[in-house]
Amino acid sequence: MSERRETIIGRFEQIARQYPSNLAIKMADSSLTYQELNNAADRIAQTILEKRGAGQEPIALLFGHGIAGITALLGVGKAGKFFFALDNGAPVERNRYLLGDTQSHLLLTDDANLRLAQELSQGQIPILSVDGLGNEIHSREPLRPATPDELFAINYSSGSTGLPKAVMQTHSCRRYDTELHVDMAKIVPADRLGLMHPAGFVGAEVQLFRALYSGAALLPFDLRSNGVQALLQWLRREMITVLHLTPAVFRELGALITDREMLPRLRLVNLSGAPISQQDVDLFKDGFSPLTQLVVHMGSTEAGVICSAVLDGTLAFPKRGAPVGYSLPGKAIAVLDEDHNEVAPGAVGEIAVRSRYLTLGYWHDPDLTREKFLPHPAGGELRTYLTGDLGRQLPDGMLLHLGRKDLMVKVRGNRVELGEIESALRAHEQIKDVAVSAWDEKEGDKILAAYIVAKNQSAPTVSELRAFLAAKLPDFMIPARFTYLPSLPLKQGKLDRHALPLPDHQRPELTAPYIRPQSEAEEKLSEIWQEVLGVDPIGIADDFFDLGGNSLSATRVISRVMKHFQCDVPLRLLFESPTIEAMVLVILEHQARRIDDRQLQQILDELESMSEKEARRQLS
Repeated sequence: MSERRETIIGRFEQIARQYPSNLAIKMADSSLTYQELNNAADRIAQTILEKRGAGQEPIALLFGHGIAGITALLGVGKAGKFFFALDNGAPVERNRYLLGDTQSHLLLTDDANLRLAQELSQGQIPILSVDGLGNEIHSREPLRPATPDELFAINYSSGSTGLPKAVMQTHSCRRYDTELHVDMAKIVPADRLGLMHPAGFVGAEVQLFRALYSGAALLPFDLRSNGVQALLQWLRREMITVLHLTPAVFRELGALITDREMLPRLRLVNLSGAPISQQDVDLFKDGFSPLTQLVVHMGSTEAGVICSAVLDGTLAFPKRGAPVGYSLPGKAIAVLDEDHNEVAPGAVGEIAVRSRYLTLGYWHDPDLTREKFLPHPAGGELRTYLTGDLGRQLPDGMLLHLGRKDLMVKVRGNRVELGEIESALRAHEQIKDVAVSAWDEKEGDKILAAYIVAKNQSAPTVSELRAFLAAKLPDFMIPARFTYLPSLPLKQGKLDRHALPLPDHQRPELTAPYIRPQSEAEEKLSEIWQEVLGVDPIGIADDFFDLGGNSLSATRVISRVMKHFQCDVPLRLLFESPTIEAMVLVILEHQARRIDDRQLQQILDELESMSEKEARRQLS
């Protein structure tokens, strides 16, 4: 690893000069070379400086999944500012909290998100749409590059106090972490990297910067809107060589692969964000090319990537724990006891990382920073970050992950603090008390379960609770199961989470009444939904998402529907028609069109085989 003090933005500018005509970003309808991307980022940076002047300050980003958000992110860095990203799919209340917490004085967006930006700012924060900047640089304000120790980004994640917490990321940390990823993955200009998350979010920064650091092509894909079935087709069409996924999405993708040579150009699959299993490795060996490499790693927003390992089939999975890799250069792994002393080899303790490349800590929260970031006894730049994860190390140095020490869990690759969900539910006027837990579900996923104690007998329905939470929390934080209890189990006056019952598989109390399936198609759809959601019975008027459905389970349903009904239906069908009775109508329409097309083709084939004279006679 090098010790260069250049920032990640400086490195990008160097690559743009070195490979000006290389493809930098490609979407379905547009693309930019490195020179075009650099120029576009310069225009945004000059406009920011013209409006705000020089100096470090937070700039809010509100974009969808594509080129505009990436360009804006680079423009903020070129102006010497730091960014934080708003999720255009998150509740307005949550985004307004983030804007107030950072005290941003400028909100960057594009025309597609302009109306939402205006709703969020309420006239209090200036808005700049990057779509209206044109192609010329009108300002002569000189760019002032940030220094390595200045802030690069604020990354928000779920917080245990009920409010999101913000991690302060410096240029030097992001640069060093990017170098680690590039060195491990051996990224070269000929690579084509898939980007599964919008720019500005932690999950996107790994792929984003290791591409722009190396002169490789970056290809964003909107997984949330298009689904895994379309992802497989896209990977083949765009000849993606490097892919970064959560284990949950990897399992869905692997289940669709029927030939080991379906993705011949894919040379590297990275997995992170949740524990893996032996079944994941077996799925990889059975479905992917022998030339493709599978790599697992562990990291956090606060410490970046801290360990990594190539899963080549020689690793014997332990009975307890998931392998997450070996220490990386500059990131020393330690397993500590409650007094922050290292435990004996092989013993269980809290995973910690000692490094000079840790984030500064938490925005406006010095107490939490002191609690989680410990100074090195010898002083200097080395600090220790306490991850809150439990683990132990094998004799060869392999780190095993054994779960969370606190109430943070990973759901579909997202970090979730159970306390934030509980806090949101307690705000409901009909709820007296609440607890939220995470349970292992089939296929290796975790589901969130909420336990509700109502104030009176008229408890809110699951439909009402989901709608209430949807206005406050992202969809991955909304529980899949709701259980009503007369009281929460206590132990010495405190909640006994271990005594919470397993969520059952009964149909929950919904706003819509139960209506049993009538037709053969409705019966089959109900059977598919029950199989995927683990809920029984399911009525034809029940909302898929009120039953605990999410984007991943929607993909599973659509895959089974396409196989059984022999028709191509898009993933959005389940979002637009989330009941069985509505879904059946759309499926029957698709089948009718398919039959008509087949009959037409049969007629054309028959006509083609006839002589010209006979064809004319038939047509007449």
